[in-house]
Amino acid sequence: MLADHRVIADLVPVDLPANMMIAVAWARANASKLPDVSCTTANSAAIYHITTGGLNPFTWGEMENAVVSCFKNNPLESCFRRPKCNILTSNRLLVSTCFNATVFTHLVQMSIE
Repeated sequence: MLADHRVIADLVPVDLPANMMIAVAWARANASKLPDVSCTTANSAAIYHITTGGLNPFTWGEMENAVVSCFKNNPLESCFRRPKCNILTSNRLLVSTCFNATVFTHLVQMSIE
């Protein structure tokens, strides 16, 4: 994955956008009945955003460490090799890593057949 270890990863739990969609649908349906709800007209497109990065900052470097430690502490039962989570900062490194993983996978597959 191409990213910077120091940048905050804005990971949004699935319940937040689900709750937001329910609240927005209710507000738009009741906008004419409630004077304090400010919505655009029913025919116009409204855009809503939801983020969580400022509430509990979690960097991509911390994400990499969490994923690696999760797979070390909870190994897969019949896995040939442990999945890796590499945060890379260069396109060249990313292409090289993907190429090496693909070649390795094909070599293993050929040896099994």
